[in-house]
Amino acid sequence: MRISGDGYCYPVALSGPPLEPSERRVVVIAGAGASTALGSTGRPIPMMAGWCTLLCNSLDGAEKGIADAIGLTPQMTGWEFEQNLGSFLDVYSILPLLPRFLGLGESPVGQRHGDVNNWHDTLQRRSSAIIEALHRTLFDAFGHSAVDRVAADRAYGSLLKALTIGPHQVTFATTNYDPAIEIGLRSLGFETDLGVRSPDGLAHHRLRPGDLIGEKKSGSVPVLHLHGATGWYRSGVEVMVYGPDMPYVSALGAPAILLPDPKKTPERATAISTIWSAFDAALSEATHVLVIGHSLHDPYLVERLEAKFTVASKQSLAFLNTTSLLDDRDHPAQQLLKRGTAILGDFGVESAIQDCSSGIRRWVDQTVVHLKSK
Repeated sequence: MRISGDGYCYPVALSGPPLEPSERRVVVIAGAGASTALGSTGRPIPMMAGWCTLLCNSLDGAEKGIADAIGLTPQMTGWEFEQNLGSFLDVYSILPLLPRFLGLGESPVGQRHGDVNNWHDTLQRRSSAIIEALHRTLFDAFGHSAVDRVAADRAYGSLLKALTIGPHQVTFATTNYDPAIEIGLRSLGFETDLGVRSPDGLAHHRLRPGDLIGEKKSGSVPVLHLHGATGWYRSGVEVMVYGPDMPYVSALGAPAILLPDPKKTPERATAISTIWSAFDAALSEATHVLVIGHSLHDPYLVERLEAKFTVASKQSLAFLNTTSLLDDRDHPAQQLLKRGTAILGDFGVESAIQDCSSGIRRWVDQTVVHLKSK
């Protein structure tokens, strides 16, 4: 990866003639850093560490000490939040099995006493309250009202202008739960396609991405929520979509999202795994991939990118808002970072838009990709 001192990027050189703008196929991958500056009422959309603080405040407001009991503190980093929350989620997933084996903890074996039953009941009650607070703060922090439409319009408008492409040439993929991308693109007059359908004229929309990339609707921009989104709820094996502008309603079921957890995989949520299939299809035809504001602490995502961007790859990869990762020599994605180009700037920050746009434009104009080499 090369970083210039003047705010621009200098791409890794590839041989061959430059690619015409009309031939570009771009995948933009947005992490939490892509949304944080797009918050409404002057407040940033939280990153993982910010969500952790909101959750800790909610939990301790209900029962003092409950956040600390599962290893969460307001001062921890986003990565620590994911690790500790993931450990709690592991425990929560086996709670339904515990009653069958409580007798193993009694003396003599098999004798059920009230104190053990009470312990299990309290554990179940508090764990359910934690999950409820997690869902509620999710919608509060990442719902429709958290996004500033003007800021999203400005950020994504400048991005598309810098990429010099039309809507049929770009696919957005995001690990964020918020609708900032959709809000920005719709404000610009573009139709977005999240893979949400209303089959057989049903009143409720369902997540049915199908061949979202191979059969793009004319003029629409695919937006793939790789970890799910606010407004999505599980209904059996399907996902019902009510929209991000609705507040959290527990009666609708559990939100259809992949919660922060280093071990999260799409296979844990069947419907969301179909979104990843669409993401794979988009990557396979991409000439350029731009990663914005992502920590890359997502083994499943990094594995996908590493498979595409091998040493011999002629596709072009760039990172915006991720230069701090270069200082972390132990970061698991160091090899991937070295295969891309760094673009300096803070995405979504009004004062940095010109620098970001110039860096992106120089990257796409100066790189050579596989379509010219066939």
